[in-house]
Amino acid sequence: MGQVDSFRHIAEVLRSAQRAAIELENAPDQRKRLRTFSPQEAASLLGLTLKELRAVQGLQGRVVRATGRLSFDEVQAVRRLLAEDGRGGRHNVGRRPG
Repeated sequence: MGQVDSFRHIAEVLRSAQRAAIELENAPDQRKRLRTFSPQEAASLLGLTLKELRAVQGLQGRVVRATGRLSFDEVQAVRRLLAEDGRGGRHNVGRRPG
């Protein structure tokens, strides 16, 4: 019975550690993290080709590797730049009237 009790104790310690980690990760007072976007996904969201997205990022002085990911703020910055550049109303930032 000694080995079985040892395994039960280890299992209980691991369950407790897992529970604490889950509670810490999902704490309501913690700031939620939005996932990052692949360049292909960001280009699709912006209505651009990948080549156009890279060109716009080059105008911003930011060069992204093919495997680089973009944060929400970076996608929004590209949208703002496109809206300022006059590339059509679809890139305007914010809510549409009406």
